[in-house]
Amino acid sequence: MASPENILLHLPQEEEQQVREIFAKLEERGFPTQHQTPHITITFSPAMANDVVERAAELLPPVIPASFR
Repeated sequence: MASPENILLHLPQEEEQQVREIFAKLEERGFPTQHQTPHITITFSPAMANDVVERAAELLPPVIPASFR
């Protein structure tokens, strides 16, 4: 199975560290280790057409403070 395509919001470094600290506390309590970089998933799709990505780049920045890469 191919990796899905998605649009993710990555957190600023300070907020990412806060989430990692929460992950560590959960792991201490027996939850599985989290290996992913903390993020917020906006979309999740087996394949995403270029026009969808372009439209998201137009619509999302005014309502979500983010940079698109």
